[in-house]
Amino acid sequence: MRLAVLSDIHGNYEALKKALIDMEKNRINTVIFLGDLVMKGPQPQETFDSLKKINPICWLKGNTDLWLSPVRTSCETNNSTSKEIESYRNFALKRLTQDSIKFILNCPTQKSLFFKNWDILCVHGSPRSIVETLIPNTDINTFEEILKYVEEDIILCGHSHIPFVKKIDKKIIFNPGSLGCPYDGKNDVSYGIININSSSISFCIRRINSVSYTHLTLPTKA
Repeated sequence: MRLAVLSDIHGNYEALKKALIDMEKNRINTVIFLGDLVMKGPQPQETFDSLKKINPICWLKGNTDLWLSPVRTSCETNNSTSKEIESYRNFALKRLTQDSIKFILNCPTQKSLFFKNWDILCVHGSPRSIVETLIPNTDINTFEEILKYVEEDIILCGHSHIPFVKKIDKKIIFNPGSLGCPYDGKNDVSYGIININSSSISFCIRRINSVSYTHLTLPTKA
């Protein structure tokens, strides 16, 4: 089984099209989306329609998806100003259908999945906050504190726009990076692939127009 993990598309329809072509070449069976679909990008409705067509098994809303609601809290805004948010929101509202807006706002912020003996927790920021940013050099004590109450084996997260895979004790944190707006100094589209077979599970960051590289391979749980 080959799972594609997408996050932080941010209305970049052209980047999503490239990823979908690449996913077909890589024989992807199932898609997981970790949130931040339309806001800030130029083509929100086209991006929504394209993702809806592939029917992700998990579709989360991220912090910028929450901007579609007229009611927001400070924890959802992160570092963006109210004026900035209203500008992006007005742009998106003029281009999205009401059904699309309703669908996005009705998506969950977390979801647990199970594949071949592996329990997977899908979040946008972290298991404890939709806007908590996790990066490769996040302090180990922070990672351990976050994982203390997580029962799942694997945590899939986005939000930071920086891809990484990290093994903490017996758990794995996998961030596929941002498909539409990378923050790691590269302009290549970034998404993740998880390959699960009878003997192992592997995690790969896929960079389109670049070489993909596998970060971590583990034996399948007994």
